[in-house]
Amino acid sequence: LRGLGADRAGDLEAVSAAITSAAGGAQPDDSKAVVTQNLASIERCFGGDVEEAEVIVSRLEAEGTEFAKTTLDALRQRSPTSVKVTLEAINRHRNTTLKEAFITEYRISQWCMRPQPLSDFCEGIRAVLVDKDNKAKWDPASLEDVSREKVEGFFAPLGADHPRGELQL
Repeated sequence: LRGLGADRAGDLEAVSAAITSAAGGAQPDDSKAVVTQNLASIERCFGGDVEEAEVIVSRLEAEGTEFAKTTLDALRQRSPTSVKVTLEAINRHRNTTLKEAFITEYRISQWCMRPQPLSDFCEGIRAVLVDKDNKAKWDPASLEDVSREKVEGFFAPLGADHPRGELQL
């Protein structure tokens, strides 16, 4: 890639050709690839403009595959607040610049540092890294109990009293 020079580094075809050449014909082993084997299910459950995590859960429940069951189990172990904030971030980032996405992600990270019931981040750290009991007590405990206002709070501008302030890019 260095051989392309700065003038061709943004040329998709030139970069693709350089990568293909460097790969020397190597192909990935898809035999253990989760996405490849479950793409249709992923598209049915997560595809489209899903705006509510409860819709994803409902679709996974209806799917009935082992992949759907495993994914549903994993989602149910996570903080309901974090699941909803993550989906909201994905949806918002569809129509933003990279700069706006970085600023938003920075805000989310800063708002996550609050103690419960404002954020579940510290509880997740406790359950996984400190006590290692993997028995987090999320607040609220279900997706249905996470209010729109709570989710919106993770995207709010940081206050003037925030020690680091807003991300400056």
